[in-house]
Amino acid sequence: MKHDNRMTEVILDSIADGVFTIDAEGRITSFNRAAEQITGFKGSEAIGQFCFDIFRANICQNSCALKETLKNGKSIANLPVTILTIDGHERPISISTALLRDAGGEVIGGVETFRDLSAIEEQRPEAIPHFGPASLPVAAQHRLHPPEGLGIDNRRMLAVVALAPTGQLSEVEHVLQQREERHPVERG
Repeated sequence: MKHDNRMTEVILDSIADGVFTIDAEGRITSFNRAAEQITGFKGSEAIGQFCFDIFRANICQNSCALKETLKNGKSIANLPVTILTIDGHERPISISTALLRDAGGEVIGGVETFRDLSAIEEQRPEAIPHFGPASLPVAAQHRLHPPEGLGIDNRRMLAVVALAPTGQLSEVEHVLQQREERHPVERG
């Protein structure tokens, strides 16, 4: 059993996503190396603490994802939240939760994995003062004005494909709403 525990620890410390587990009371029972790097807390500082004291996320007090999973048994995947690192800086992460069960299938706590989204957030075009359809590549501009024969749902899909990577989905909705007002499409 000791070998199995050590191998599990090696595996968890080898992955890039943060992973921690909690017991039934919500106290942290494990904290991998990536969790240390993302939060700034050492595992020895985090273990035994309540997760909300370590993560201080924008959802901790009112809608804790891990607490919700423990309550209803349903996993949560890729929920974007913001935590505070040990030095008080905000860090965007994406979290996923699941129940933690023992060998007999009894729920003994929960597990949360999380991914640092800082690099992705820094590359978002919101930093550009004006980012509209005219500043898009020609191929993406064309997708905003697809052929007239397409229904509005298909036009929306094409626009989402064109603009989703830019984070400008509100721009898509605005352009499509204007287009639909000018050229109503019957739904059937």
